[in-house]
Amino acid sequence: MEKKYYNLKEIEKIFFSYRNPKHSVLTKKEYGVFCREIVKIPKTIIDTIDKEIYFVLMSAQPGKGTPACYVNLRLPDMKNRKGIVVFSPYIFGAVGKDKNGKDKKYSEVKDLKIILHEIAHHVLNHSNEDEEKENKGAWDQVEEWENAFVTWKRRR
Repeated sequence: MEKKYYNLKEIEKIFFSYRNPKHSVLTKKEYGVFCREIVKIPKTIIDTIDKEIYFVLMSAQPGKGTPACYVNLRLPDMKNRKGIVVFSPYIFGAVGKDKNGKDKKYSEVKDLKIILHEIAHHVLNHSNEDEEKENKGAWDQVEEWENAFVTWKRRR
């Protein structure tokens, strides 16, 4: 019987291009946060989103962060992509300025389910026509993935 989920090492290998030091500003820790969330998504969906979504993961580390990035959709590996998901540095605890202009480190996002939530919008083919309904649907999908993942892990 085929395995339903990739393990963490397999996920790290599949999405390595997002951590490749030649092209990425992500730290190893930030990349780990991303991988530990998406490991909860079933294998068949991972195989699809790996081909259809391009992730923009922006680091929060001083000196590594960037306020903007360019994604060249004309590149051969971008040809069949159907979506881009951008994760701001705030997921990883970005440094910003407070109202007095002093450096302030924002807390890392406590509920990293937002990573799965954004992927769910793509999987569910949302179009932003009914934002409230689509957000609920995406959160419901996240809950379904997480429950199925927990059940799968218990059976191992």
